[in-house]
Formats: sequence, C-alpha cells, structure tokens
Amino acid sequence: MVAPASRELIEAAPRPDILQAVASATKGRTLESGDALATLPWRDPERIEVASAPAGPCGTAGRCSLLLCLVVGAEWTLRRRWGYA
Repeated sequence: MVAPASRELIEAAPRPDILQAVASATKGRTLESGDALATLPWRDPERIEVASAPAGPCGTAGRCSLLLCLVVGAEWTLRRRWGYA
C-alpha cells in the first residue's frame, strides 16, 4: 500500500491562521481567493547580458580535457612499451 507519510500530505489544505502569521512576521499581506492578481505590485527582473565567459588558464574546458587525455594516453603508451604495465 502506498500512502503519504506525513500529516501535511494527508491533510493538504490552506491554513489561513498560519498564512496570516507568516505574512505578519515578514511584513507581507495575505490575499483572498477572489482578489485579482493585477493588484499585486509586479517588478521586472534585473537583466544582465553576458557576451562571453572569461577564459581560464588552459583556455576552454575542451582544451584542458584534450590536454589531459593526451598526457594520460602518452603515459599509458610509454608504460606499455617499457614493460611497466
């Protein structure tokens, strides 16, 4: 049998008393279900445009990955050739 484990999920319902307490503590306000959303003060989010990311010490992540693969591959090849593997 699959059932919700917590009381919060079993008895999912709005609690106006708790919502009012949270609104009072955070200097907010509560709305009734009939209130229009147009009355809320919506703010546009701040927009930031990024042209390109700064390159790190190896350039890009692809170059670092390629360099790492080449070094590990060369080390593996030399160990096999010299009989250490």
